[in-house]
Formats: sequence, C-alpha cells, structure tokens
Amino acid sequence: GVAGALGSIGAAAETAGRALTLGVTAPLMTAAGAAIQTGMQFDASMSNVYGLMSSLNLSQAQMDALRDTAREMGATTKFSASEAADAMGYMALAGWDDAQVIAGIPGVLNLAAAANMDLAKASDIVTDTMTPFGMAAERAGEAADVFAYAQANSNTTVEALGEAMKYAAPTADAFGMTLQDTAAAMGVLANAGIKGSQGGTTLNAMLRDMKNNAKNGAIAIGKTKVALTNADGSYRSYAAIIRDIDKATSSMTASQRDAALGAIFGDESLKGILATLKQGPDALDAMTEGMYACGGAAEDMAATMGDNLKGDLAILESGAQDMAIALSDWLMPAARGVVQGITNMIGKFNALDDGTKNAIFRIGAMAAALALRAFLEGPATAVERARREAGADEPHSVRCPVCGGRLMKRTGVSKK
Repeated sequence: GVAGALGSIGAAAETAGRALTLGVTAPLMTAAGAAIQTGMQFDASMSNVYGLMSSLNLSQAQMDALRDTAREMGATTKFSASEAADAMGYMALAGWDDAQVIAGIPGVLNLAAAANMDLAKASDIVTDTMTPFGMAAERAGEAADVFAYAQANSNTTVEALGEAMKYAAPTADAFGMTLQDTAAAMGVLANAGIKGSQGGTTLNAMLRDMKNNAKNGAIAIGKTKVALTNADGSYRSYAAIIRDIDKATSSMTASQRDAALGAIFGDESLKGILATLKQGPDALDAMTEGMYACGGAAEDMAATMGDNLKGDLAILESGAQDMAIALSDWLMPAARGVVQGITNMIGKFNALDDGTKNAIFRIGAMAAALALRAFLEGPATAVERARREAGADEPHSVRCPVCGGRLMKRTGVSKK
C-alpha cells in the first residue's frame, strides 16, 4: 500500500544518504581537515618570520611578498612551503630584511637539494658562513655554489664544511681570505682526512701560528723568508704563501723540513701544513680556481639529483601541498571564527560563579546519562521502561535514570 511505498522510499533515501556521506561528504571533510592542518603549519612558520622581522615594521604588501615567495618555492621545488618559510626564519635571524630573504632563498634551496639535506639547516650554514666574510645577502647564491662545488670536488660535505667554517672563518677573513680561498684550503685538508670541526681548528691554528710568528710581515722557513703581506700591508693570497713555503722546503730532507716548519707551526697546525704540502701547491691552486669559477654549481647539481621519478614525486607532493594551502586560505576564516567563538564561550563559562558551574555540570551529566541509556537500550525500550517505571511507582511520576528518584509530572518535585 501507500505506507509500504513510502517506507520503501524512505529506506532508499536513507541508503542514498548513507552512501553520499561515506562516498562524498566524509572524503571532502577529510581533505578539508588536511588542508587546514597544512595551512595552519605554513601560517605558523610565516608568523615566525614576521615576528623575527618585527623591527622592520613590515607592511602587508611586504608580508604578502614573503608569503608568496615561500609558496612559490614550495610549489616548484622538492621542498614544501613550510620548509621554505622555516629557511626564511634562519635568514631573518641573521639580520636579513625581506628583500634580501626573497633574493637569497632560491640559492639556499638549490644547495639543500644538491646536498640532499634539511632546508633550514642549509640556510643556517650559509648565513652563518657569510657573516664573518662580510658577504651581502644578495650573494647567498654565490655562497651556495661554493659549498656545492666543495662537496662535489673534495672529501667533505656541505654540513662538514659548514662546521669547519665555524672555527676558521673569522680568522681566515682577518687573514685576507675570501670564502672561496677558505673553502679551497678546507677542501685540500679534507682530502687528507682533516675535515669538519677538526679541519676548522687546524686551519685556524695554521693561520694563527703564521701571524704570531711573523716578523716584518714574513715568516722564516729555514733560511728563507716567506712574505705574508704585500708592500701595502695587505695579506698575500693563501695559495701564494703555501707555494712559497713549498719552495722553501723542497730541497730539505724530511727531518730538516719538519724542524723548519716546527719553528713556525705548533703541534695542532703542523699536521695541517704537512698535509697541504703533501698534496702540493698545484692541487691547492686547482681547488681555488674551481671555487672562483663554480657559478651555477648548486643549481646544476640540484637539477641533476632531482632528474628522476623520486624527484618528480617530491615536486608533485610540494605542488599538492601548495594546493592544500590555497584551499586552507579559503577555509581558514571560517575555521578561525569557530575556534574563536568556542574560546569566547569557554571564557564566559570560566567567569561564572561556582554554583552556576555546578548546576550546568549536573544538567550535563543527566543529559549524558539519558543519551547513553537510550543508546544502549534503544529509544523504544528506553521509553517503555520509563512508562513502566512511571506506572509501577505513581501515576503521575517517572523514575530519574540518574539518581533513581521519582520526578513528579505535575509539580516537578523529586522524592526518594
């Protein structure tokens, strides 16, 4: 009959609704949640950048430019927008302004990709190394190329070279050396197994001992004077000094060479000068020339290392994350409104007196108990039980499912 037909229609509608929920609504809600989570993490990273640059009083346009750059890096490289934002944070810590960060971030990304290392770590290494050499932020790409070339052409890594630079860079700069000169010296030491922090302390000791033992701008290697400075007082190149030391010791026996070098270099630095002379000045010259001619090394290495399916998938994942951020930007105002509304409600509740709070807790407990009872017994059973209890006790009462007392229908009075 009509009732049966309506029942069938209702059942079909219920089935269709359930299928729609499972097949469409639930996946959409999951995607929305994931997008908000991605966007929330990205916004938190960008807020950190803005906070570190707070002294610059960035305009909304400047903040938008930083955010857009981070998203562009995330959409077009193997790194996510959040990772790019974290790298920007390290640049901001180094005192870079918004324009410098935007100019420097591509080179750092290339270095991180070429070295297959954490992006924030690569940013930290580059900025920490550039500072003692007085390199402007716009030269971040140049610094990245030097690190990439050193890793590819000597027995060291970007991270190990960065660690070495912590110990040697300030002294090397004072000795008139550039980042390229220092990286070449480190590369030669690394090829002899002296690398990382050991390489940095060794080079630092070599430069220190030469300066401390110089007289009138020169050191005495046996009977030969090796000039450290030019006529104008500026330092000669490190490679030129090493070549002159090599010439001064070339006709000596091993014991004579060690004695002559030991008069200038202490125990810590002696092993460094011996390792450098062992490879020869030509090796140092070649390494130095390579460092000065390595423009584009980081970008080329990054492209080569990413030219495979794994690299394609990494870029695909980054692009998907950028899409999630775009969806999050659309959803975020509503999500923040809900969160702020709930926070406001909680604040109002916390401001209530204890008596009111306890009354609300009791009402909530009763409601929860009724809901649980209905869930466990089923709505029909719960109603029937309530009717039986009402009839068994008093005609105009019903037993409370929480305390067991009888609630009077007319008066609302509860009695045990």
